[in-house]
Amino acid sequence: MRYLICLLPLLFFACGEDAPRLDCPTGLISVGDRIILPDDTALELVRVSDNRCPCDAVCVWAGYLQATLTDGDTTLMVSDVTVSDSLGIVDAVSYRGFVISIDDIQLKTGECKTYYPQSDYCIGFVVE
Repeated sequence: MRYLICLLPLLFFACGEDAPRLDCPTGLISVGDRIILPDDTALELVRVSDNRCPCDAVCVWAGYLQATLTDGDTTLMVSDVTVSDSLGIVDAVSYRGFVISIDDIQLKTGECKTYYPQSDYCIGFVVE
């Protein structure tokens, strides 16, 4: 019985460890990662704004996801669909002669949640 009491605190702390962090699939980046353009310019993914229909809801409109990229001086916002040119919600942006668009969106977790932290998004971009 004495040994069981001594082991209980260890079991409690072992259960409190964080789950291992999942990485994005090859070719996709997460917030804080960079894409490298053909001219060796780097753009960092600094924010993901997810305005899509929640996974557990029935919606009239699917919504959109917008990714914010920056080189430190210039900020670009590209969406997975064009909603409004005047609002800047467009599916392709031009930067240094390249056209950048979103190719793929994945979440690191398969769970349906109301809110996903920024670190859960994996975004793939096409640079033409």
